[in-house]
Amino acid sequence: MSASNAFYVFPAVTCLVAVIAVALLAGATGTDTVSEGLVLGLVVGIGVAAAIIISIAAFEFSKPAKWTWGLIDAAYHVVGLTVAAVILVLMG
Repeated sequence: MSASNAFYVFPAVTCLVAVIAVALLAGATGTDTVSEGLVLGLVVGIGVAAAIIISIAAFEFSKPAKWTWGLIDAAYHVVGLTVAAVILVLMG
């Protein structure tokens, strides 16, 4: 796989894995309403994704505004996982 293909394929695969994990958590916790989906998405987004990304940002010395980058990236994942959780609840 070329580097240009990996630029698109790798994020798609990792997002698919994250959505599958959220779906498994939704099933295990009995999440079946939109409000529960919002809570699940926020818990996973903030509690896992944002925590990891902010930790990575703390040691990112190559970026000039590492905290800004970390917060923007973390917010992106929190929103994405929350939307995924709500969509999964609506599909279920």
